[in-house]
Amino acid sequence: MNDRFDEELRRAARRLVTEDLPAGVLDPAVGPPVGIASGSRGLAPGFATGLAALAILVLATIVGLGPTTEPGATPTPTPPPSLLPSKGPGPVFRTTVDLVAHVIALDYRCNDGLPLPTSGPSAGLAVRQSAVCTAPADVGPLQAAIIVGESAAGDVVTVRLKANIVGADTPAARGAVAKALAEVVERAYADAPAGTVAGAYVITTLPALEPTPTNATTEVGGVQVTLERAEDGWYLITLVPVDPR
Repeated sequence: MNDRFDEELRRAARRLVTEDLPAGVLDPAVGPPVGIASGSRGLAPGFATGLAALAILVLATIVGLGPTTEPGATPTPTPPPSLLPSKGPGPVFRTTVDLVAHVIALDYRCNDGLPLPTSGPSAGLAVRQSAVCTAPADVGPLQAAIIVGESAAGDVVTVRLKANIVGADTPAARGAVAKALAEVVERAYADAPAGTVAGAYVITTLPALEPTPTNATTEVGGVQVTLERAEDGWYLITLVPVDPR
């Protein structure tokens, strides 16, 4: 009986291999939509039968072969949850200490800021300037400042960058401003890949802003990135969490 069953499976498999596919099945514009809901609806009857036979054949093969681990071999263990990459919520910005250390390495000068006017302390709301940093004179044909805002809990919740071109408003000068500010924007993120994307957005978008005024905004890594240029030519970049905590 087992031999006869095996022979029927082999015949079904051969029919599946030699039978033509229904017309248009590999043409995205003609064939059925790909997805769980499409199932085998619309397939030729013989093709659907072949699929069922192949499923039985695969199941029988799996049952017949059993586990593939050789005797005495140790299967690869699944990493414990504590060692897997965490995807849970966390801070979107680096700490003030990290940010200040980075810009000081670029020869910025930093000092503590001032308390900010607020109706009352609450999570996600900046209540003080934790650092105010100014760019060195040799950073390029520009002036730049960075203002870091912390919540009452001591978390960085806003990062603002302000800059202006010194001299002629040329493409090269605009590019220099974008490059200097993009480096700080990139470093502000706790998530490095997101910071890279945000920095690239500044590099490509900021030079096109005209003092009319104009602005551009996008969301990267849970942070709203807003670029502005005022009528007097000053640039302003504001980073705030999309979901303040």
